[in-house]
Amino acid sequence: MMNYWMMFSKTGKYLVGILFLGFITSCAPLLLHSDAVYMKPDPVMINYFNEFEQATETHNWDKVMQMIHPNYVKEQHDNFLEGRTDQFLNEFFGMPRDEIKRLDFIVSYFWLNNQWVDFWVVKSDGTKNRASWSILDRKDDSGYKIGLVGAVG
Repeated sequence: MMNYWMMFSKTGKYLVGILFLGFITSCAPLLLHSDAVYMKPDPVMINYFNEFEQATETHNWDKVMQMIHPNYVKEQHDNFLEGRTDQFLNEFFGMPRDEIKRLDFIVSYFWLNNQWVDFWVVKSDGTKNRASWSILDRKDDSGYKIGLVGAVG
């Protein structure tokens, strides 16, 4: 029986390895949330996302803080970070807040009994990172509203 692997030159073996790694890497996002239910956001969510994007892009940090779920702000910003707003927002967006140029909506989905939204957070130099936030309802004097929740800890 012939060993087909030996037919490849050393360069060919590297090429096969790189192609295999590329294939595995391209499949990873599909496996990450393979049990998620992807959905088109309803008009209320679309308005909320647009407002959140605009507040972020104009660096209106007071508005951004109002759009984050108040319980999350209380737990993480007020208690855990002792009111350090710069650190809170830098961690929430995954980069220094003053370097953010824009947010690009990626997808909204249900996963593990929660609704989530993913955005690209794009810096002025064009580099970007993916941010995933949970979406929770909240109630205040004006009724139910949406609030984002990031990482805890």
